[in-house]
Amino acid sequence: MKPVATPKATPALWDRYARLAAVPKTILRLKSLVFTPTGKGAFLGCLTTTGIRAPDGKAWTARTLNPELDELARQGLLTEDLSCVPELLHPVAVDAMASPEGAMLADAARKAFPAQTRSPYQYSYSMQADPDALRRFRLAIYTNDDAEFSTQLDRYNKDFSPARGPHLLERLFLRTPVTTAWLASRGLAIQYAIFSIKLSSLLQSGLPGSDLPELVGHYRAQQGREDFAAFRWALLQYDLLAGHLEDVRRRIDEIEGG
Repeated sequence: MKPVATPKATPALWDRYARLAAVPKTILRLKSLVFTPTGKGAFLGCLTTTGIRAPDGKAWTARTLNPELDELARQGLLTEDLSCVPELLHPVAVDAMASPEGAMLADAARKAFPAQTRSPYQYSYSMQADPDALRRFRLAIYTNDDAEFSTQLDRYNKDFSPARGPHLLERLFLRTPVTTAWLASRGLAIQYAIFSIKLSSLLQSGLPGSDLPELVGHYRAQQGREDFAAFRWALLQYDLLAGHLEDVRRRIDEIEGG
C-alpha cells in the first residue's frame, strides 16, 4: 500500500516531534490518540496497557514516566494539562497510525478509557461532555473504522447541542488542514463528513481552507462514480459559495438527467 503523506503542523513543532527519540515519540503518539486531558496516573495505566517497556526495560512506573512527560512539556509538545498540543493532535495521530505500533496504541487508548456504561438516553447525559465517547468517535476516524464512525456520528448528532459548543468534527477539522491522500484513504462516510466540514469553513469565513482546493479537485474527479453520489451535491454547494453559477446550473442538469 502506498504510504500516506503525513500532514505537518508548524515547521518548528513538527521538527521537534520528528527529532524525538523512540520512547518520547511513542508517548506523544499515545497522547495524540488519547485526545482528551488525562491525569498522570490514568495515562500511566494506558501506557502500561500497550505492553511497551520503559527505557530501563521494566514496566512503566510514575518514577520513569513523569520525567518523560516533564521533558515533553518543556519542549512545548504537551500543554499545561499534559495533553498533546492542539497543533500536533491531527498530524501526530496520523503518524502514529502509520507506525508499526499504531494499532496497539489505538487499542490501548480504547481499553484504558472504555465508554461509559450508562445509557446515552439517560437524563442529563451528554455525549459532548463524555470524554470517553469523544475519544471513541475520534479513534474511529484514525483507525479508519467506517461502521463505528457512522454509529458514533449518529449518536453524537442526536445528542448534539450548539449551546454546549461546536460539533466535534468542527473542533477537529474546521481549522486543521488534512492531506488529500490521507482523507482519500478513509472510508467514504469519514471522507464525506470531513469534506463537508471543510465546506463549512468556506461558508463561515468566506475563505477556503488551504486544503480545500485540492480536496475539491479530487472529489470532482470522483463524483461520476456511483458510490460518490453524495459528493456531487456537496460540490454543488461549493460552486454556489464560490459564485460558479453557470457550473451549478450545468451540474444540476447533469445530476437530474443522470
